[in-house]
Amino acid sequence: EEDEEDEEEEEEEDDDAELAWKLLDISRELYQKGIDACSTSGGDVALKARLTVQLARVTSRIGDLNMTNGNYGDALGEFEQVLRLREEQRDESVSAQCKLADTNLQVAFAYLEHSRSNPGADVLVESTDGTTTRIASASECRPQLEAYHQRAATILKDLIQRLRDQRRPIDNLSDDEKADISDLMHELQRFGQEADGIE
Repeated sequence: EEDEEDEEEEEEEDDDAELAWKLLDISRELYQKGIDACSTSGGDVALKARLTVQLARVTSRIGDLNMTNGNYGDALGEFEQVLRLREEQRDESVSAQCKLADTNLQVAFAYLEHSRSNPGADVLVESTDGTTTRIASASECRPQLEAYHQRAATILKDLIQRLRDQRRPIDNLSDDEKADISDLMHELQRFGQEADGIE
């Protein structure tokens, strides 16, 4: 009887995970169609910017799900798309700069987890048509994760310097902005510690 309950729970979890994937894919498709419509019709620039922010958020969640499932190559592909979207925004706000730095860290963590799970293996992604694409060779993983980590640290350092130049002390930022900076500092430090254990 307990085995049957365990099987039912596993089936429910599988169904929930499948539903989450479908909803995220549908959301991504809808946001992309909205962005395309704004682009082709010379549409509302502000709407396009909001849709792009939402597309980046959804794509980041897909990357997170891939990380959870151990699909680090797929996660890298998703996080690199998020990175392009966030870079295109050219948003200099504290929140946007922290998200940009965090996305660089997500890419670095994906390289790190791939290196831990598959030492000496290239980073590969299989497309829906069955073809395999190499994102990075095994020898490129360490330099890539270090480069993305450094880029995240530089974005944070530049942000803090800009705030100083504007005479905006961190204490005067909103609670959300302070939390974004604090969380990013913690994640940068955690990454550095975890990366030290990888050859």
